[in-house]
Amino acid sequence: MNKVLGFAFVAGLVSVVNLPYLGSDKALAQQGAYHSLQSYNFPNLYIRHRNLLGEISTISSPLDKQDATFKIVPGLADSNCVSFQAQNNPGAYLRHQEFRIKLATLENSQLFKADATFCQRPGLADSTLASFESYNSPGRYLRHRDFNLYLEKDESELFRKDATFRIVNPLGVNAVSFPITGNKEDRVANGRMRTSFSLNADGTLTAVTNTRTGVQLAGFTGAVSVILVDENKQPIWVSGVHSYGVDGCTIGRCNRNDNWSENVPSEIMSQVRGYAILQQHDPKWRVFDRGTQFLSWLRSDEGKATVATIATIISML
Repeated sequence: MNKVLGFAFVAGLVSVVNLPYLGSDKALAQQGAYHSLQSYNFPNLYIRHRNLLGEISTISSPLDKQDATFKIVPGLADSNCVSFQAQNNPGAYLRHQEFRIKLATLENSQLFKADATFCQRPGLADSTLASFESYNSPGRYLRHRDFNLYLEKDESELFRKDATFRIVNPLGVNAVSFPITGNKEDRVANGRMRTSFSLNADGTLTAVTNTRTGVQLAGFTGAVSVILVDENKQPIWVSGVHSYGVDGCTIGRCNRNDNWSENVPSEIMSQVRGYAILQQHDPKWRVFDRGTQFLSWLRSDEGKATVATIATIISML
């Protein structure tokens, strides 16, 4: 319990996908797991996104490794196929547009879902590896040409090599599995406050806060905020301060649920490694501009130290 602001904290543990090397024998995409795709005929090059375009390149920096890591999920248009979700931009997928491979934010349209769906086939140049055929343009395959990615069809030996890839362990570090969920219950004033939340890959945070009291004729109001932290246990995003309460009842337990949601920016999503839920009695917030005092405290050495103390950091890949 922080003595200055009276907060109660809970830190959450975020699981990491940590897969063994898949090898080259029937290296099938494991849907829902993180992977990188290595070029068959340029084995030192990997598929990655850069400036919202797909390409193959050498990988060295941490950013390169994140750009070259994708979550292979059930196909957006057909669950028998696959879609490639960017590890460091979870709301974005590889799609074809005018036969060029691009990274684009998910749209709620059948065309987008079809353009972002690829059906895995035995490698055109090596059947133990993989090639990816377009879902809505059959006969066209994902291939590299001049180090860029296209959707094309051809019968040449060069094409077959360019369209064959080895599915390997993810190059990117700190790939986390979504959704991230957490919950915390605290005694607040003369009642209880419980908040549960879920953070989806597209950055949507949905939460429900329950306030209840068994004290007759004595209601209360509480305030809650969710903090996301990075691998260094530092706050990287803070939700608004949400205030909810319940009126006192003459008979029985007073109980109320309030739903709320916020959107986490994509650049923050790639850094999320844990969370904390803060709940407190609300009246003191009514005296000040809601949340301003808390944010000032969070930026202070004391605030950062408190969060670092309660944060649980996941293991790295």
